[in-house]
Amino acid sequence: MAIRSEPLLLLTLWLFALPAAAFDHHYRDYAALLAESVRMQGHQSRVDYRRLVAEPGPLDRVTARMEQVPEEEFEGWDRDRQIAFLINAYNAFTLRLVRDHYPVDSIKAIGGLFRSPWKLEFFTLFGRPANLDHIEHGLLRPRYHEPRIHFALVCAARGCPPLSDRPWLPERLDAQLEEAARRFLTDPQRNRYLPEENRLELSPLFRWYREDFEAAAGSVAAFVAPYLAEAEAERRRIETATVRYLDYDWSLNELPR
Repeated sequence: MAIRSEPLLLLTLWLFALPAAAFDHHYRDYAALLAESVRMQGHQSRVDYRRLVAEPGPLDRVTARMEQVPEEEFEGWDRDRQIAFLINAYNAFTLRLVRDHYPVDSIKAIGGLFRSPWKLEFFTLFGRPANLDHIEHGLLRPRYHEPRIHFALVCAARGCPPLSDRPWLPERLDAQLEEAARRFLTDPQRNRYLPEENRLELSPLFRWYREDFEAAAGSVAAFVAPYLAEAEAERRRIETATVRYLDYDWSLNELPR
């Protein structure tokens, strides 16, 4: 007895004609991953890398979906969707990089003496091999001129801003960036103001990206002042403070064993 193949053929053609699933700008899968793997501890956070190693599937699915985004689709998004995507991608790929080399004491141990971990091309973006530096220095910094991204990009070190246990969302981007800036700047282990000496002691992050903060506020001191003081008179005094940069802790931001 002959089997009619036309209905099956039509169904197959119809399925192939369907548009690809829209990218989830609520980042539901990534949100679940962060909730399970990141522990917020005051101004800081710790990552359960052992869990990411034991259960690689969720992170692999998150990063695979990010790698599948075509450049033309990305270019059609609004500014906040683009920034949120790039921050989430940077942090998710950093998690994958550390996981794939775990155990390590520091991200700087990855790549070897002459190969920076931020220059390793271990993922694809918009169909091309890419590295973390490309996301930060090739896309985020030159395109958007948003200095607060430096409080959102997490380099897997204890000295860097804490990795949030929530993804970056386009509709909340400005509020999230402001929250991240305030959390980082009010952490006395990383940044502090000494009124007796009128001196700022800041994370080296402000030295490395000084031009970004100067472009936004005129000086590093002027940028940080609103986060460290409420009274206008005190803010103005902070803007005149001398700046000293603290040491940077490159040890891995992992959850204690």
